[in-house]
Amino acid sequence: MSSIAQLIAQQPVDWSLQQEFYKRVDIYELEIEKIYMDSWLFIGHDSEIPNIGDYFVYNLLSESVIVVRGKDDQIHAYMNVCRHRGSRICLEDRGNIKRFTCPYHAWTYNLDGSLMIAKELENGIKKEGLGLHKCQIAVVEGLILLNFSDQPASLDGLKNVLSEPMEMFGFKDLKIAAHKNYPIDSNWKLAVENYNECYHCAPSHPEYSQSHTQKIADKKEYDQAQHKMLDSLTVCGLKNIEINADYTEQIAGQEQYAYWRYALFDGYVTGSKNGKPIAPLIGDIKKFNAGASDFNIGPVSFFLAYCDHVVG
Repeated sequence: MSSIAQLIAQQPVDWSLQQEFYKRVDIYELEIEKIYMDSWLFIGHDSEIPNIGDYFVYNLLSESVIVVRGKDDQIHAYMNVCRHRGSRICLEDRGNIKRFTCPYHAWTYNLDGSLMIAKELENGIKKEGLGLHKCQIAVVEGLILLNFSDQPASLDGLKNVLSEPMEMFGFKDLKIAAHKNYPIDSNWKLAVENYNECYHCAPSHPEYSQSHTQKIADKKEYDQAQHKMLDSLTVCGLKNIEINADYTEQIAGQEQYAYWRYALFDGYVTGSKNGKPIAPLIGDIKKFNAGASDFNIGPVSFFLAYCDHVVG
């Protein structure tokens, strides 16, 4: 069996990955370590935990994380693992709590993760070093981002640049309307690759293709639709912004990010089935602009923003 390094060296540039990249367990495990565990992941919105003590549990593979609003009114994240015997602490998906108590031996932790109560703790063992393990957490325009790495990529570039279009859509003031999960039986890369290309849109998504111009193959026709949409941006309260759409301008040590906008077909002003509004205008938007905006944060967090709602 070829080593991973050999497979990478043999991989033709600009071609689909070889089959082994989708099937080998060792490659999958390395991807989890180097991509999922080392990237900023969108896990929720701060409106989901508005009050002190509000929390939710985020699960990814074998990892479980408690995300809580602390007494300092800031959002914190801790591994959902008791420091005593490794039991899960929070067994409910979400709730409000004054302190965390392990259901196994009743070790109790404050909202700041520090150990509060440990019955029969032997002399000489200090509680100060037995708090819950912290995770890297950041809130960007209301979006809660989590990183499992001890040395995560910087979010400075993302905050400085992507905040402007996020403010246009009022990301900070959004509320979660619904949660939907769609489990699929495939390698994770197939799902990401599928999302990042629209070559399949016309045959695979006829409803989407009736409204979104992404599926247009003819450049002249696509450009005409774009110009029409872009000409109405200012009057609608939007700005003509495109950021790192192909990731060519990324800076080492910074998390990846991108933003661009494309047109909807005539008769459609949002992403609903019939193209009609389904909610009030969001953010700074003054009137409907027949377009849709893509936001990318890192390699696996994507958002599709319309004038009245955001899918993420």
